[in-house]
Amino acid sequence: NFSLPADGDPCLVLREAPAGAALHIGASRVLPAAAVNLRTLAPCASPAGSGSIGDIAWSDADRDGIQDAGEAGLAGAAVSLVDCTDGRQLASAATGADGRYVFAGLPPGRYRLRFTAPDGFAFSPRRAADGGRDSDPAPSTGLTPCFDQAAGQHRGGVDAGLHASAGNEAVAVTAWNRPNGGVSVTGNVLRYSGSPTGWLRNTISSARLSEVASGDAFEVRWLVRDDPASATWTTGLGNQAAFTDWRDIEHGLRNSGGFLKVYENGTWQTSGPALAVGDVIAVRVLPGAIEYRHDGQVVHTSVYPERREFYVNASFLSGPNALEVSVQPLP
Repeated sequence: NFSLPADGDPCLVLREAPAGAALHIGASRVLPAAAVNLRTLAPCASPAGSGSIGDIAWSDADRDGIQDAGEAGLAGAAVSLVDCTDGRQLASAATGADGRYVFAGLPPGRYRLRFTAPDGFAFSPRRAADGGRDSDPAPSTGLTPCFDQAAGQHRGGVDAGLHASAGNEAVAVTAWNRPNGGVSVTGNVLRYSGSPTGWLRNTISSARLSEVASGDAFEVRWLVRDDPASATWTTGLGNQAAFTDWRDIEHGLRNSGGFLKVYENGTWQTSGPALAVGDVIAVRVLPGAIEYRHDGQVVHTSVYPERREFYVNASFLSGPNALEVSVQPLP
């Protein structure tokens, strides 16, 4: 309850509201993120610097990247507000006891968030569902995609799902085995340093990489670092220790002009969604089955009858090509 001042036209800006909530003033219903004149109940202009971004980090018990009923907020996750135009960190916060955070008083701009997992936790798959109950940061970096913030806008639904790692935290792949053909490796980032064109076999640059860590269940993830719309590459898992052509990759994820395709054992299996910088593609190996994923969503599944050895393989054809690779053992 509050009283209106005697003079002027006070403007109420809703900065935070749970999903599906609305504000009722008398017989009127005001939607979340609205700016309303409290005297006339008509929309009013939000002042610059009154925008906000916020929502929740939660404990994702089933590791699916979707906040289910009963999955509570997670305290102590660090969140940074980043300027997307120059990468500067503008502000920082930590999630409260209920897992919530907010950055308020924001002017219009282009922003993103960087989440940092508390000790003993790892990020769940990104964009596993539509709407405001999925996880937004890339698992390997904690960064969300960039977004445009309007004057006075409250942006909710920027969430992070995290699960207890229990010794299954992601392991960066750094011990590459004899990269060649123009492929350079810095840390766990692959980059092609030339500009081959066409589809002729002698223009394809392939690299044999280190063997994936042992185990019956693991997921290899690739973070797209460069604009895929102007590039062509194939990456994935092979069952051979060495190969000379992209067609030798038995379990492949192929980018051609910004669109993902699954290439398996010499056959095109499916055409997946469009790719963008910051997307995470993955091949998940389970006992007897393989899943191909894009931002946590399965785009194709297959089976294999016998135990196999797997190797990380990549073939870069043209355009800017940078992929950050990590291995996630699965329980």
